Amino acid sequence: MANSNFKIRVPLQGSYYIVLLSFIFILSITFISPIFSLFLKSILGSDSAVGYFNAFNAVVLLLSNLLVGKFLQYRSKIKLLKISILIFGITFLFYPFINNFYSLLIIEIIRYVSEISVFICLGLLLRDLTTSKNLGKVEGWSFAVANMAWLIGPLLGGFIAAKYNHKIVFLISAIIVFCAYLLASRNHLHFKEPKKKESFSILKNLKYYFKNRNLKVLYLASMGIVFWWSLIYTFLPLFMAENNLNASDIGLVLGLIVVPLILLEIPAGKLADKFGYKKLLFLGFIIISLCGLIAYFSTNIRYTIAFIILASIGAAFLEPLREAFFFKSIKKQNENDLYPIFKTGIDMGRIVGLLIFSTVLLFFRFENIFLIVAIVMFIFGLLMLLLKEK
Repeated sequence: MANSNFKIRVPLQGSYYIVLLSFIFILSITFISPIFSLFLKSILGSDSAVGYFNAFNAVVLLLSNLLVGKFLQYRSKIKLLKISILIFGITFLFYPFINNFYSLLIIEIIRYVSEISVFICLGLLLRDLTTSKNLGKVEGWSFAVANMAWLIGPLLGGFIAAKYNHKIVFLISAIIVFCAYLLASRNHLHFKEPKKKESFSILKNLKYYFKNRNLKVLYLASMGIVFWWSLIYTFLPLFMAENNLNASDIGLVLGLIVVPLILLEIPAGKLADKFGYKKLLFLGFIIISLCGLIAYFSTNIRYTIAFIILASIGAAFLEPLREAFFFKSIKKQNENDLYPIFKTGIDMGRIVGLLIFSTVLLFFRFENIFLIVAIVMFIFGLLMLLLKEK
């Protein structure tokens, strides 16, 4: 007779359980990445409209980041995580039936609010289960495993979209999200959450955050890296489609872009723990700047894409280190209040990047975007030198 008390068992505990959960959740997002900008363009009509629409969604994300701290006053991180994953998965079931702007807008808002709640809860849970001594190493592992999802998802999603259709891609993404929900429902986390504060003030937390020099610079670091990713995951698929590349080709390129991150993010975390963060953050932005400049002067689409892929070497130093250094710069009792503010740097970078790139495409050729990236990344690199390491 079968055991009626069968349970999902995962041979991972603590921070590694969070890393696995993050991998599955991110895989659902990456799976649609080769086709999502093309899907938006089919409804919105133009490349610039896609950028402006995503910029609006980034504003929703920014506001959601600030509100999640409020939610955490009433719900534990684990409970909020489960609810948000479930809502996120349900939204994917609606995309195959969307055919107008207003239904798209409603579903996108719901999806992004739930998405940011998931990522903030995962980030805080990972920190709760990690010691300060090995924080850089664990963050490196976390981002490296997440980028495995950014490798696998676009490859499979692009292949399936090219062979079948977009609706199948959205359906499979929904199934992946529900797998993440099932995993989250089997609580493999055993720790006592910090006692919640009696009061919560967004304005007070913002004021406290931006008085700290390191936190301000790390906020800019988040803006800088997402400024770059807004180009990669919103406009690069459109650029490639205009150059007669199909969904499978787009998925392949998006997959290759994360290979340097997978190979280098764990060593980057270890190096930062040993030698410091400032120089590596500076180096990361400079590498992206140089690759963007070369891409601007390239006249061959293959060479352009090759240098965009190589720019991920720089991104490998930025992604895990900015987050690890953030947690090293604050007291543990302030994490729930300050981490959502830190995460709005991602949204600000996305908003600024999407607005700038969309406006450029109204008046200039796509290649001019690479020149803008080169200049902006160089400026961000110089700003990293303002960090103070203790």
